[in-house]
Amino acid sequence: MEKISIIGCSGWVGTIIGKGFSKLGYEVIFYDVVDKNLHNFTKDINYAIGASSVSFICVPTPTEEVINLSHVKDAAENIGKALSEKSDYHLVVVKSTVVPKTTENVVIPILEKYSGKKAGEDFGFRY
Repeated sequence: MEKISIIGCSGWVGTIIGKGFSKLGYEVIFYDVVDKNLHNFTKDINYAIGASSVSFICVPTPTEEVINLSHVKDAAENIGKALSEKSDYHLVVVKSTVVPKTTENVVIPILEKYSGKKAGEDFGFRY
């Protein structure tokens, strides 16, 4: 069974998705920068990415007049850095609420920049 990492579990989306996958029998690693009382929780992004084959970005995207992508960008950068040290293929799924084309125009370029890898070849992505 594949291991799944949830990147961002301080909100309800990441927590619920992770618990759902856990109930289906997947081993889930919860990552966040804020301490969370969850089974298999870590603040070590390298561990979360290295020990899993699929990561769900579930970070907040607050909106005022426009959507704030700062958390998504930070998550993509940190995942990219962790991917640079990983030799196995990894799938990144954007679950955070974003506008169309955010994955293609924002997340993928950041992942490629910080990982030194090519989307679709060295790592996969879904949104």
